[in-house]
Amino acid sequence: MRSARYAMWCIVWSMETTDITAKRAAVRTAVREGMRKWGNVQRGQAERRDPLVLTALELGISKEDIHGLTGLGRTTIDRIEKGAHDA
Repeated sequence: MRSARYAMWCIVWSMETTDITAKRAAVRTAVREGMRKWGNVQRGQAERRDPLVLTALELGISKEDIHGLTGLGRTTIDRIEKGAHDA
């Protein structure tokens, strides 16, 4: 499977214009849009993730196990836990 980066470059370089500045602007716009979409997905996932992490902690599942199961960084787990106590 080809990367999204490769696909983006293929589309941009096939543009009718030969103006390199216009092509770079098109890439920049596409990357910004991709990052915006990614950010929206991440925020949505965090809204579902945090209650699960808190429930696991309340049930006595260790931070080490949560890290191993989810791949979340231990500092992220700590931040989620601290946020619940501060609220």
